[in-house]
Amino acid sequence: MVFQNLTGQKFNKLTVIEYVGKVKSGQSKWLCLCECGNNHEALGTHLKTGNIKSCGCLSRGEARSIASRIHGGFKTPEYGSYHAAKKRCNPKHKDKYPDYAGRGIRFKFKNFQQFLDHIGPRPEPKVNYSLERIDNDGHYELGNVKWATKLEQARNRRCDNCEQLKQRIKELEEQLASHLPSGCSH
Repeated sequence: MVFQNLTGQKFNKLTVIEYVGKVKSGQSKWLCLCECGNNHEALGTHLKTGNIKSCGCLSRGEARSIASRIHGGFKTPEYGSYHAAKKRCNPKHKDKYPDYAGRGIRFKFKNFQQFLDHIGPRPEPKVNYSLERIDNDGHYELGNVKWATKLEQARNRRCDNCEQLKQRIKELEEQLASHLPSGCSH
């Protein structure tokens, strides 16, 4: 393989500053300057194929949010919820068919942007919230979706085993109460 000097070339947010050396596999490693100001070492093959686009700043904080909006939001928790709901309503997914498409529940958002404009970003901390249909027998559509906590989700379930559901709700309420400062109620 012929050595190709990448010094001065720009790949996405990274500009190659200098050659660092070879790694054990024989690939060339380069020191790069990211648009955010950080230095980052990357393999030449990763730069050329686009497998690396920045020093990592695209996956952190505001930069990730901006990149997500520009590129359709595909690696966000909001998109994950959108995609999962859409999938649940697709008759091709037989494991979820009886509970969603089999009950006549449809996914009516035209695209991810319409969904996000309607529901907004998932509240923080994002892991504590998931997508909920307000009317459990209604469609995934404008006016019938919101971000909900686990307790809210448990209260909005169909009841196949009501005693088990009541016990789960009680456990979630106790967990919530144990995390509240004294004197607070929920």
